[in-house]
Amino acid sequence: MAQDKIWNGKKTERYESGKKKSRRIYKNGFRNGIWKTWSKDGQLTEKKEYKKGKLNGWVYKWSVSGTLLEKCYYVNNKKNGECYNYHYTGEPDWEKTFVNDSMTTYILFPKNETARQWIMFEMERAEIGDGEKLLLDTFLEKAKANPDYPIRIQGYSDFEESRTISFDRAKAVHDYFISQDIPSDRMTLMAYEAHRPLLIKQEAVQNEKNNNKRCEIYLVSSLEF
Repeated sequence: MAQDKIWNGKKTERYESGKKKSRRIYKNGFRNGIWKTWSKDGQLTEKKEYKKGKLNGWVYKWSVSGTLLEKCYYVNNKKNGECYNYHYTGEPDWEKTFVNDSMTTYILFPKNETARQWIMFEMERAEIGDGEKLLLDTFLEKAKANPDYPIRIQGYSDFEESRTISFDRAKAVHDYFISQDIPSDRMTLMAYEAHRPLLIKQEAVQNEKNNNKRCEIYLVSSLEF
């Protein structure tokens, strides 16, 4: 079996046009320690940590302009833990959680987010409860204070529910907002079904899986998603 075997304790650094391009460290014949890569302009673009030849720790990636694009946590060469992706403006795009490279949670953040509210639903139901209406009313205060900002409504469901219920939930929030004098053309509805769970079916107990039965509502400064 091929191995990336180098001299014990060897550190290698590569330069181009007088600027550092990469830095590598080995120990006992394997990749070890912090490895870094730079752009031709000297900007750090990647940083990752190895232990005994395998990725163990945070892996960071930056654009050539220095904006953080992604960071993920690895254990033994596999994603195990949180993983974050960022828009080129520096705003979060999404957050994921992994167990042995298998995604367990997924949260998508619209760009230019100004305010956020989540509400939950009962199994196979799209009716908004009184407590959830209070949460939506708090969100509406911010929405009415920024009348030019669009509203994005994202409906979700659990694995054990019907495919259409995520849209029904988003539509229920949409209709409630209309009853509170928010124009329909200000809102964008998205139905993600069970594709982006907060908790996966195989590992979540029932009271945790209830968090999959939700709507995420965002107030954003533009319609760029």
